[in-house]
Amino acid sequence: MTELATYELRERIATITIDDGKVNAFSIPMLEAIHEAFDQAERDEAIVILTGRENYFSAGFDLKVFAGGEVDQVIEMLTLGATLVERILGFTTPVITACSGHTVAAGAFLPLAADMRIGSRAHTGSASTR
Repeated sequence: MTELATYELRERIATITIDDGKVNAFSIPMLEAIHEAFDQAERDEAIVILTGRENYFSAGFDLKVFAGGEVDQVIEMLTLGATLVERILGFTTPVITACSGHTVAAGAFLPLAADMRIGSRAHTGSASTR
């Protein structure tokens, strides 16, 4: 795995953590790393917990790829994203998303495809605990 997606296996539970150091945008390398982690989970026949970095699950597709105007790159990114959602929907073992923070745009597709989703309270920057 790359550092964009780490894979940890304990017994038959695999934790895949995505972390690009920012907002976990679904760039081509990020999506490839997540697919690679799911390949390993499939080989391990593991239940998957998919999570992100603190405060961010994912901001969705990488807008820089769209802005770059390279059609082949846009198609590749969209295809990797769509096949990842499809893969989660049909994964042979349960997939749980632990949404560690903001989940917007295409970032919301993965939790929606999972068998179970768990979310944290939104971080508003205030000390309020209501």
